[in-house]
Amino acid sequence: LATGVDMAVMGIDDPRAAELLIDRFLVSDDSQWQREILQRLGSKLAAAWKPMRDGPKMRHVFDTALARDDLRVEALKTIARSRASGSGAQR
Repeated sequence: LATGVDMAVMGIDDPRAAELLIDRFLVSDDSQWQREILQRLGSKLAAAWKPMRDGPKMRHVFDTALARDDLRVEALKTIARSRASGSGAQR
């Protein structure tokens, strides 16, 4: 059910929808689910949810993930994806 809710949220372009995933990340103790949330956030933060990208809650998510060995790689990938600007982004 949680995955279905997360996927439905991904279809919402309102940047405030990111807050739901951010909150779910912060209260979860399941690192696999947290990795999935980071993956989902990456592309949306580069586009429709861009206003949330540099907010304090998102910075807290990135700081939390970067501090953990089990989430660091996915956090770096998410940060990189969130900084990409469309399909023609440089790699």
